[in-house]
Amino acid sequence: MEIHEVLSELDSLFREKKTEQVEGFLHEKLKEAITEEDTACMITLLNELIGYYRDMSRYDRGVLYAERLVALMNDAGLTGTVYYATTLLNVANLYRAAGKLSESLECYETVCKIYDGELDRNDLKYASLYNNMSLLYEELAVQDVHWYDAAGEALKAALSIVSANPEYRIEEATTHANLAAVLMKQGKEEDAYREAQSALFIFEQDEEKDFHYSMALSAMADILYHKKDYEQAASFYEKALEEIDSNVGRSEGYYRVLSNLHQAYARAGKADCLKGLSLAREYYETYGRAMIHESFAEFEGKIAVGFVGEGSDCFGYDDLTSMDHDFGPAFCMWVTEETFEQIGSCLQEAYERLPKYLHGIRRDIRPMGQGRTGVIIISDFYHKYTGCPNGPESESDWIHTDECRLAASVNGEVFTDPEGIFTSIRQKILSYYPQNVWKRKMAQKLALMAQSGQYNYARLMGRGDAVSAQFARNQFVRETLEFLYLINRRYAPYYKWLFRGSENFEHLSGVIGQLIELQLLPVQTDAWEGRQGEWNFGVNQKDRAVALIEKIAESTVQTCRELNLTNIPDTYLETQAFTILKS
Repeated sequence: MEIHEVLSELDSLFREKKTEQVEGFLHEKLKEAITEEDTACMITLLNELIGYYRDMSRYDRGVLYAERLVALMNDAGLTGTVYYATTLLNVANLYRAAGKLSESLECYETVCKIYDGELDRNDLKYASLYNNMSLLYEELAVQDVHWYDAAGEALKAALSIVSANPEYRIEEATTHANLAAVLMKQGKEEDAYREAQSALFIFEQDEEKDFHYSMALSAMADILYHKKDYEQAASFYEKALEEIDSNVGRSEGYYRVLSNLHQAYARAGKADCLKGLSLAREYYETYGRAMIHESFAEFEGKIAVGFVGEGSDCFGYDDLTSMDHDFGPAFCMWVTEETFEQIGSCLQEAYERLPKYLHGIRRDIRPMGQGRTGVIIISDFYHKYTGCPNGPESESDWIHTDECRLAASVNGEVFTDPEGIFTSIRQKILSYYPQNVWKRKMAQKLALMAQSGQYNYARLMGRGDAVSAQFARNQFVRETLEFLYLINRRYAPYYKWLFRGSENFEHLSGVIGQLIELQLLPVQTDAWEGRQGEWNFGVNQKDRAVALIEKIAESTVQTCRELNLTNIPDTYLETQAFTILKS
């Protein structure tokens, strides 16, 4: 095996941003090396693998291969050589990232001893060692701040080596960036700022940026954040995000910087600018509007644009957790079938050529998320969500369309719709269910609330079947939440957003707190002391859940009577269901 050719191919994968292919490539080459019994190639490939797993924050896999690597080198009789020490340095870096700090320190100390006996003190390998040891010392300083002094000294020693040789420009820049981070933690803000400036000055002289450039950007952002220059800090965090994403993808470091970016914008009073809807609107205004106007001027009046559909970002429920998939700057362009036939493919190609990043964030679309943005035929959009190309028409259409899909068809925002075709269907759905359908659905929910909460829960507890009782109680909570959406004339979203979307209800808003308490209550089997499933309503009534269910039922009936949906005071909800059905 020609290892230089293998490493050249590997470099090409990174250069072409094909990081998702790296792991498979390295494993394939490692198998070849094992088959050929090529120890030198095996060592090189294992080194590359543990570096890859470290960068991807997949530490368990990295540690596994690191152990194999050290054992292989020991078996090959390489212990004590500079080659062994350099490999052990890679292992130490992995252990540090994985939180195995004592193992990392032990490895670094072994590397030091070997270097001291084999290398000149000004050898670049020492600079690499000191840089990496400083990162470990920073980790150790969490427990003992005196380790920051050791980190600073290690970096100054590294800087004295790399700054003496112009060939080590990138190493010098990386060391300046690391020193800036340490100085900040020591409270030496101005010194840190100067070091970060030095790092960025060197990095930015190169057209092709080194991976460590993101460290310098992030360090400068941290300093500016500390100086309370939040908007400027955000701009550096954005650049750092783009560099990390384009070099190693969505690693642990990426999400750490993303969290910092969120905080910076929150401090700047712009917390919403990283929300999916805001990103979509800004992406359209920044790039999309001009693209449509300049390249499709003849059809500009026939393209509706907005951001509507599946996903927490379309509902405005997105947060840091939901940014790990199908998130980033994008928008929808809805057109008729006729317009699509004329420009659909060209319009989609132009959309895909738009800049990939906004605020340092690239849209990360998984296979299941394909087709949610870009060019969409209007009739296809509404057929997907409602089963009808123009939205529900008959009562049967309304009844048989899942409510969460109706919610997804009218969430988000329409930025522009010159023809008004998309919006006219949207408005029809937003006008809510026809009266008969609405009442029928409420009656159905009331019956299910009665069955799960008022009837089955008590019976199941009486039998001592706490597991099934919990099922019944959970169903009661869900059915009640969906009833609240109905009585407030709002479409209920997908179940995981039911609570999230229940803010600002006009009717029965006071029930939300009771539902939360009910959902979080433990099942108290000791409250049931009757025989043959009978509930003891005496002094031993300990089950708070039953009391909450009845309070919720009472509030529900009272509100139904206030809205003239029923005139019967009976708090058993199935009775109310039949009364509403009769109307």
